[in-house]
Amino acid sequence: MAPWVLESDTESLGRTFARPLGVNELGFYYDACFEMTAEMVAAAVLETKDDETDALLAYENICKAWINVKRIYPVLGAKVRCEVGTDNVSLSVSEKLINEVNPSEIVYTSSHSAVESSRMLHDFTYRSQSSFHDTPARVLIIRHLWEPRRWHVATAVSHFISDALSSTHNMRVFI
Repeated sequence: MAPWVLESDTESLGRTFARPLGVNELGFYYDACFEMTAEMVAAAVLETKDDETDALLAYENICKAWINVKRIYPVLGAKVRCEVGTDNVSLSVSEKLINEVNPSEIVYTSSHSAVESSRMLHDFTYRSQSSFHDTPARVLIIRHLWEPRRWHVATAVSHFISDALSSTHNMRVFI
């Protein structure tokens, strides 16, 4: 795997680092491009005890938690870049993107039934093939309206930046 290289240092984005994908990462990347089979999904159902702990899952707190996870694992906030006319595919990580939430990173919603929650998780998992270039890591939060203290939490991370063990660990750190 190639090392990360400082690509730029601007006032608007802060420092931006980049590195080309390695051979294994490229295999998972192309699998994601053509088959959409290379994404690691970790899911959990959380149950809160009272209104105070319920408030911990407010959208603002979810955003803060996700930013903290990206600060620990900056590659979760990476962008994929493909050089036109070449086989060069690289990851790019900027300090600015690590310290903010891209609207496509967090899906925060509610559901009226288990069937609806299941559909939402399915839709979250099987997304558009083009979207992983800008958002290789995402979070889904579903508040269960039929069970007021229950929440469904899922993370989906492209396999070219994660594996099963690290995806499970990312979820534990996030929760």
